[in-house]
Amino acid sequence: MFRKITSYFLIISTTLLCVIALLLSTPWGSNLTIILLNKSTPFSMEYQEGILIENINLSYLSLHEKQLSIDAKNIVLKLNSNCLWQQKVCLDELAMQSLTVKSAQTSGQDENKLDNAGVNVSVEKFAFPFAIKADKLFIKQLSVKVDNITITGNNITSKALLENTNLALFTPNINTLSLTLSDSAPENSSTSIINAKDSTGDDTLWPMASLPNISLPITLLVDKAQVKQFILQPVNDLPQQQLNNSQFTLTWQTTELTIKHFET
Repeated sequence: MFRKITSYFLIISTTLLCVIALLLSTPWGSNLTIILLNKSTPFSMEYQEGILIENINLSYLSLHEKQLSIDAKNIVLKLNSNCLWQQKVCLDELAMQSLTVKSAQTSGQDENKLDNAGVNVSVEKFAFPFAIKADKLFIKQLSVKVDNITITGNNITSKALLENTNLALFTPNINTLSLTLSDSAPENSSTSIINAKDSTGDDTLWPMASLPNISLPITLLVDKAQVKQFILQPVNDLPQQQLNNSQFTLTWQTTELTIKHFET
């Protein structure tokens, strides 16, 4: 009886391993895996070519939720299966031709609800269903729109960790980063302007201090970013600013934007 149970167990285990191997190592198995992921996760993807244990190409990947909309095109990813047992998706490489992110402002009548630390807790956070870690992230064209702010960038490389409600970018290198403020800032925007010193030591009017009161549905950490060209187009008819070879570290939690380090 024991031998029979052992034999059944070995047969089932071997069959499962064969099925997993086929799903990971063949084009049709990889395509089937993408179809299953479409049905079991909030993401929508279209398989193009490749296999999961090597490089796999996706025509697009999208996520459309109440707080957040993500659209990526022409994606190449290389899966690292070593940390799947940790319920985390690890990628040796993740590259995309374009990434568009839109977040609707969720502030309203409950906008001033603060916790004991003074952080706005009325903003509904978006939690990703599983953690994603990318050792090498490359984005050819980036467009992010958060209410009255539009951020565009190109040729972005970074290490990245997306976990629960947090997105961390480690030592990102950006060729061009542009931040544009629209003229339709809400009435309750923070419009105070502070004096900052540029690399020459002169006082200069810094429009980054007059950003509208905008809430993010995730917590963003950017650590030791290097930007070859940073362009800031402010509101209130202030002149456009262009900074070269900038470095900064920041965190953005709901409406709290903290710039811990900035130099140019």
